[in-house]
Amino acid sequence: MKHDDVSAAATDWQTFITSQQNVVPKVAFTGRRPPLHLDPPEHTPYRRAIAPLLTERKVAKLEPVVRRICRDLLAEMVAKGGGDVVADYSAHMPIAVFANWMNLTPDAVDELTRVGQRYNIAVQSNDIDSTKRIEPAAL
Repeated sequence: MKHDDVSAAATDWQTFITSQQNVVPKVAFTGRRPPLHLDPPEHTPYRRAIAPLLTERKVAKLEPVVRRICRDLLAEMVAKGGGDVVADYSAHMPIAVFANWMNLTPDAVDELTRVGQRYNIAVQSNDIDSTKRIEPAAL
């Protein structure tokens, strides 16, 4: 896709809705997750609350942290002589960034990582019962 395609989709919420789940298999068993599963105008209060936290200036302040987290995760893989890019890198990077942003404790980060990994494995394995049991929205 090109920029114009993305821009057109982003501004045409009547066509590109999020209120109807479009993931197969269905993974949001506990219902809609605001603001991800809301369309305008229902999502607008959430966007107003979240947007000030994600200004260009505030996100730029996180860049050194994100770079450090990425370097550290890659350094661990290099030190081991390799690794799994999903299990050793991408499963940890977004959680570590979020944890730093939200000042989570190391124990909370460990639990979030563990539950997230179990959830992703259940979804990818199409294990509906486990997905329902682990679903993050149910936590």
